[in-house]
Amino acid sequence: MRIHLALLPVALAIGCRDTTAPLPATAFVRLGAGGFHTCAVRASGDTFCWGDDGFTQLGRGVGTFDSSLVPALVVGGHRFVRVDGGDTYTCGLEADGRAYCWGLGMMTADEQGAQYNPSPVAVAGGLVFSALGASLGRTCALISSGITYCWPGPNSYLPEQVGGSVRLAKLGNGDNGTCGVTSAGAAYCSGDNNFGELGNPAGTDATSPVYPFVAVAGGLTWDTVAMGNLHVCGIAIGGAVYCWGDNAVGEIGADTSVRWSGSPVPLPGGLRFRRISTGSHHTCGLTTGGDAYCWGYNYFGQLGAPTTELCYGLGTPTAVPCSHVPVRVAGNQRFVTIDAGDFHTCGLTVSGEVWCWGSNLRGQLGDGTLSDRAVPTPISSSSTSPAPTLARGAATRGVATRQPAWAFARWQHAKYRSSEGNFAY
Repeated sequence: MRIHLALLPVALAIGCRDTTAPLPATAFVRLGAGGFHTCAVRASGDTFCWGDDGFTQLGRGVGTFDSSLVPALVVGGHRFVRVDGGDTYTCGLEADGRAYCWGLGMMTADEQGAQYNPSPVAVAGGLVFSALGASLGRTCALISSGITYCWPGPNSYLPEQVGGSVRLAKLGNGDNGTCGVTSAGAAYCSGDNNFGELGNPAGTDATSPVYPFVAVAGGLTWDTVAMGNLHVCGIAIGGAVYCWGDNAVGEIGADTSVRWSGSPVPLPGGLRFRRISTGSHHTCGLTTGGDAYCWGYNYFGQLGAPTTELCYGLGTPTAVPCSHVPVRVAGNQRFVTIDAGDFHTCGLTVSGEVWCWGSNLRGQLGDGTLSDRAVPTPISSSSTSPAPTLARGAATRGVATRQPAWAFARWQHAKYRSSEGNFAY
């Protein structure tokens, strides 16, 4: 989905560690959480994915459509410097700027239909990219000049320029639009504005004819932004976080009496952040001191710690766990990066370990089980190929008891898109 998250140019993405000490080949150095799956790149250059494979988004080379409960090797021998997961597909960026995607076929090249690609396929058009981000049904990327391309594009399934003449230095791709920051620190967004996610109270949808970028209000100078489902959060110069858009379960850090905000709202608590990532209805970040915090929806434990606050904003018959104030993620792990999926979160430690928490409905936590985790849990050290799998529709007790949550998660997306529209070309 994206969800997707704050995306950095390749040069910055490579240098995400706080240490220059060499890591073993089995250590992970890059991380990308998708809707219900997760991927990571090892120091050896190999890419592994785990979780939902219902659209072959794990890249195992065969269309088994089974979930993998532990890391599975992505075929093709590619050496990605960036990997990011959408809901039904995954994309990776090589050091030379070539992009590859796998999973639902219409997200990869010029295919006129929903074909499956269980192996990485080169993105059509011959463009060289410097940053890339996947989301619910669309990938966007920057070329070296800062121009944004997305696919499917406004008029075809090929990458097409969007955003007009605005040139971005950093990109944050979301389910219903795209945001980014220029080299001068100005933030822009494009796409739907049903809940103020463009960050401009006077703005309407920025979707036609070429999805122009709209300047985020407030006069702040930004370091980076991350766009989720219907909300956006960004780090201003100095480390303060501001969010805007939908606040159904506190995902922008405002009291839930504030249903949504069309302009940036300061995150309570006075923390200073250096990294931020947005999920479907939650947000996570790393402070300048190295601590991980999350806020928003916590039904599946995706905030990484128990919460007592309850929210009603998702239209459910009963209140759901949430927190509109940042909650420190449990445990003593020191993360160098953090990435939020739809309803789960993963972090990458200094030593190259991946820890995940939240929903594990399709094995996206990678610990070999289907159990949700309310606190960080290390992924399995097993990385066999083929990996342990969960067949789609398998009549196991675990699947039967978790199916309502899976349906609920998908219903949330369908509800918003049927009633409020979708950022779709």
